[in-house]
Amino acid sequence: MKAKWLAALLLGTLGTTSWGQNPSPPTVQSIVTATPNLPPLGPVPTPNADANLLPPGPSAYVIGDKEKCCNVWGVDPEIGTELYFRPGISLPFGGQRLGRNLSTGYIFQLGAHTLFYDMPHTSAWVVDTSVSTFHNGGVPIADRNVFLLDINLPNAAAGGAVQFFNDVPATIHSADRTFFNLGVGRDWWLWGEANCPGGNFRVGADGGARYGWMTTGINELRHRGDVVGGLYLGGHALSEIPWGDKGIFQVGFRTEYSYTWSDIMQTQSDIQEFNLYLTFGLRY
Repeated sequence: MKAKWLAALLLGTLGTTSWGQNPSPPTVQSIVTATPNLPPLGPVPTPNADANLLPPGPSAYVIGDKEKCCNVWGVDPEIGTELYFRPGISLPFGGQRLGRNLSTGYIFQLGAHTLFYDMPHTSAWVVDTSVSTFHNGGVPIADRNVFLLDINLPNAAAGGAVQFFNDVPATIHSADRTFFNLGVGRDWWLWGEANCPGGNFRVGADGGARYGWMTTGINELRHRGDVVGGLYLGGHALSEIPWGDKGIFQVGFRTEYSYTWSDIMQTQSDIQEFNLYLTFGLRY
């Protein structure tokens, strides 16, 4: 009897030891075979197997891949950049006292455009930032107006002490203005998409504000300086010529009306002018 109990105990111990070992994991195929209701396994799809799907990342227009920019639909439009230089002439006119005391002058402007294209890249909104400097000489003596200024001057009769004087006569010798300009405009390409091979022709219009510093040269006294501000409205036309892989070279002209507010002569000292520019630029 004891022998039978010992044999049963030994068999139980061996069975427990064998079941305690880690069994081999089942395979996917064995599960499918054991479960007849599951469909058979097909090939596992790989990433980007569909050639029509674009890989993640910036579009060709952001990274500047111009070869992919023509006749492509369904992608984000490009954000473009261009630099320009404009020499020009200033033509003051109107009845403002300072404006009518100035003759034709010159302008230099240096700036950058940020272009937000529309599909299909034949038009764009343009943000313009630039700096510009204007210089105008005075009109001939016979045409000058006399300004009466209330200023402090050294009095030789009082030993050079500075004294306050009323109604000191002054005439304009010149006026110089330096501005920071910020504007928004709209441009259109007339011969197809903006970044396609070959030349193109472009027209546009824009407007904005300017803020800066003006200095007037006075024949009888020292020069005067003051902060000034103004508005402008203009239009342009540009011929665009591809320049290898460096970008698109631009040459054209611009017309502009501008108005500058000032009281630098202690009275209305506004300047109204019509400006003409040549434009040289590079878009990349």
